[in-house]
Amino acid sequence: MGPSFFKPRLRGMKGGARSMATGIWLVSLVSALSPHAEAILGRGRSFSSRPSLMRLRGGRVSFDSGLARECLEKMWNRDAWLGVETQPHRIYFEEILADRFCLTGPFQLIRDELTLSFNRPRSSHGRQLLFNQTRVADCAIDLAHPSCFTTLGYTTCGDRICMQSADTYKLAVASRFASMTEYGDTKFEFFLPMGGGTDSGPSLAHVTMSHNFESDPRIKAAVYKGNSKSFVLVNIDITTHCGRFDMGASKVESFLGNEYSDVTAIYGMAQESVFRDPRQCCYSIIRMLRNFKLSNAVHVRLRKQLGEANYNFLRSNEILADDGSPVTYLVAASIIAVQGMYDTLEALGPGGELDERGLGHVTASVCLNKEGQEDRLLLCAKGTVFKSQMTVQGLGTDATLYTAKIVTDAVTGGDVVQLTYAGSDDMEIHTKTYDPPLQKKDEYGSSELYPSPKKGDGLKEGGVSKPSPKKKPLRLF
Repeated sequence: MGPSFFKPRLRGMKGGARSMATGIWLVSLVSALSPHAEAILGRGRSFSSRPSLMRLRGGRVSFDSGLARECLEKMWNRDAWLGVETQPHRIYFEEILADRFCLTGPFQLIRDELTLSFNRPRSSHGRQLLFNQTRVADCAIDLAHPSCFTTLGYTTCGDRICMQSADTYKLAVASRFASMTEYGDTKFEFFLPMGGGTDSGPSLAHVTMSHNFESDPRIKAAVYKGNSKSFVLVNIDITTHCGRFDMGASKVESFLGNEYSDVTAIYGMAQESVFRDPRQCCYSIIRMLRNFKLSNAVHVRLRKQLGEANYNFLRSNEILADDGSPVTYLVAASIIAVQGMYDTLEALGPGGELDERGLGHVTASVCLNKEGQEDRLLLCAKGTVFKSQMTVQGLGTDATLYTAKIVTDAVTGGDVVQLTYAGSDDMEIHTKTYDPPLQKKDEYGSSELYPSPKKGDGLKEGGVSKPSPKKKPLRLF
């Protein structure tokens, strides 16, 4: 084909003759290029070997939710071990990870950025890459198989005493369900609100979802068009913390002025080192209860999440385990974690962050900080949202329904605390359907559940207050 081939001789032609000549030229051009199309589009490889690229040009594929629903039912048929203090790996392996592997068992996980090389190469912006973008296209995952695009979000308190538990979580959980860079580093949404829990459940849900999926419409289209059973799994683990100080021969005075000497532990105090005295932990939650400051934004957030009725009750009453160990602050931390779980579930499901192919799995836990030992973990509750249905199980958000007892850990043989709710060790599974979206999102995908305090909203410096008349968020308990 010479250069003249690409220049049809149209000069002098008019009307229909010119149009016919143009059509003949286009047909000739396509015929001439067709033997080279594979080399041009497939870089020398068979186009049929890259089904994900083919499906980028296909139409919409309706979602077949049957397989995902089977996995969800299998997860909820598992026995749950909730409300008991134990080693963190036991919670991670036997509960959180086991649940998520139930959800993803028949699916291939999409979490490695290198397997997304089916997407068109992006500009390196002048950077020197360590690999050839064209040659790594063979690393692309085959989206013709049922796939699960997974992402992970995690919150805990920014207190330095929580760093050990954060490292443990990264190795045990994030390494399996968080995204992975093309260089092999684990990356997940990691937030450190003071006191733990969430700064904003809607914002946490939006960021975790959008960073992974919504910001890449071509990848989303490829996954959804690749197989009718493919879906996206959003995993979020919300954690607060509370110190545990084993008594021994010591005497410690509680915030109500009571002294304890013959109890298993003080929950709400921690000793960072054998060379340090015990201190309050979590300090933000304790100070919010003991000396609330309206000018302190952290106090305002924690008090709103705790709820006015619980705030007034926990300020005036001390909750004790059956051996007399005080667990007031542990109950407060548990409620804040569970409240954060509810807010996040509501944002994912009723709030509209998840589409019809989205499944959310959210947990609420309390990290128990101990000196010189691996921190303990107490799994408070877990919940899912999928196809307009929210399901939860675990401790609730009413402080008056909490009780505690000291039990023996079956693995370590040590004394640990078990929280019960509404007088029952067996926590029922609650399910509720919803019509999304329940609340309108702003341009950033979040809604303001906890606005800044204003005069007349029921909050006061220091002592008890009247509950706010504002409408409460949806609750299943």
